Amino acid sequence: MTCEQAIAEFAQQHWSHVPADVLEEFLRLSDVVIKDLLYVRELAERQLYFRRLRLPPQIFVFWDRIMIDNTVKRVLAWLVRDREVALQQGREAIEKMHQMSDLAKRYGITRHGLKHQAATFEIIAASCEYFFGPGDDEIKKQLLDLKSRYKKRFKRNYSVMINFEGKHVHRLPMRFASALMVREKRRYRMVDQVLTIRILGMLYPVVRRLRHRIGPKFAREQAMGLEVLLK
Repeated sequence: MTCEQAIAEFAQQHWSHVPADVLEEFLRLSDVVIKDLLYVRELAERQLYFRRLRLPPQIFVFWDRIMIDNTVKRVLAWLVRDREVALQQGREAIEKMHQMSDLAKRYGITRHGLKHQAATFEIIAASCEYFFGPGDDEIKKQLLDLKSRYKKRFKRNYSVMINFEGKHVHRLPMRFASALMVREKRRYRMVDQVLTIRILGMLYPVVRRLRHRIGPKFAREQAMGLEVLLK
């Protein structure tokens, strides 16, 4: 059975009032929206390694949290080479989300969960404007307003963590540190053998002892922890 046949059979059994081609288009849009808003395509397609681990393709959506943070903005500034493309990706994805809502309303597709998805992705799309744009006061206000309405509207939701504060870090030192610490091939370089494996490995006992004080609590509880990176 092909994917198209499976969709047609599902539509006939559960949503007989929805044409199969409409449901197929709805699902296609959903697939694109999820990929292009939960991930930055350029970052997801690159293979970046730090020590023994590959860096995750997603940075600012973490389990049940959306992290809109000045530090994340700085990290993305030197990890993502073409920020204009990343901006356009987010804008096109949220437009497709609106198309999904229009199709659901027009053809009577069950909208249970769709409103929550649309509201969540609207915050993520706005966060992309903050991360890859100038991050001016207008987008900051928009994000705070979206978060406030989101919390009031949905009892169960993503935890939206916003922090616009942070010390300014020049791009040149960050890019230098990135080139030094992060590699694009699985194979170790000489600098990895000396610096990231041996020297940083010496910090493991210290980080292990201080792990309960490093990083946000949710990251310590749900993620593997900084000590794993240095072990």
